Amino acid sequence: MLDKLKEIASPRTTGMQEPSKKAVPRGRLGTKQTRAQQKKENSTKRDPSQFELFEESQSKQTKSNSTKLRKPPRKSPNQSKKQYGTYTENVKADGNCGFRVIAHQLGDDNDEGWRTIRWEMLCELQTNLEFYQKLWPEDEIQKMFTRYKCETDIITTNEWFVTPMDEQVAAQAFSSVVVSISRHDNVTFFPHQTHSPAACYHRVIVMAFVNGNHFIGLNLKPDAPIPPAYYLWVKHSPADAKNWLSPYDDKIKEWKRILNIKEVDQNDFITI
Repeated sequence: MLDKLKEIASPRTTGMQEPSKKAVPRGRLGTKQTRAQQKKENSTKRDPSQFELFEESQSKQTKSNSTKLRKPPRKSPNQSKKQYGTYTENVKADGNCGFRVIAHQLGDDNDEGWRTIRWEMLCELQTNLEFYQKLWPEDEIQKMFTRYKCETDIITTNEWFVTPMDEQVAAQAFSSVVVSISRHDNVTFFPHQTHSPAACYHRVIVMAFVNGNHFIGLNLKPDAPIPPAYYLWVKHSPADAKNWLSPYDDKIKEWKRILNIKEVDQNDFITI
């Protein structure tokens, strides 16, 4: 008891030491870190058990999966387009490809069928020369004669099939509807002097110009839309020839609707 009184009277003689860690005082805290630390120390909440942690992770995974399922799957641009073609028909790329496509589409699988096609188109050009002179200039007509007269196996670019001239001649020569598809222009060609038979007897030739130097054949589904008629045919063909258009009116309208093509008054064409 006496020793304790001495320590009180003379603090230097005490055996007590200052604590190594500074005590946190009560009242307002100085920093956010100190307040967070005190809150943690004073908290009565226990740490979650392993079972609770597992349940929480499963709940998050289920929520994530359900959110993904609600999102519609992305479609590529090609998947959103309706396919109207059933198959393509490639032909030998020897300078006769355009004439070969016509021969194959007419059922002639002979390797020399292109010769017959050229000859028939030459006869057509000679027979209805007056009509074609309304459509194209004389120098172009002479080039057409040169192309159709070609019979050699060595074909130069001057003898290649040329659109739209050769397709219009082929339509009349073979009494067929010729549908031309290319990257730059899409046109349908009709005969200009042949009386239109019933639609079920129409022969439709579909050809596509690809890679800037080659023609291939196409086969379209019955409900496939087709491009508008060749504007020079519309302007110069006789009234009776317009009967060819009737079975294809809806298909041409559908083509224009898909490509957002506005109607053009044929009377607006200007003759130079």
